[in-house]
Amino acid sequence: MSHMGIPYHKALPWIEDIAPTKNINILGVFMRFTEDAEYDKIQL
Repeated sequence: MSHMGIPYHKALPWIEDIAPTKNINILGVFMRFTEDAEYDKIQL
């Protein structure tokens, strides 16, 4: 996710930090595979 957002290992702490905020409603998250077959296995 680094090119579109934040590194995967920082995502959960960030979500936990902002989740209690009254004006934020988390509906979901996403990731995108790189289309590099070998690296996609690492991402998965």
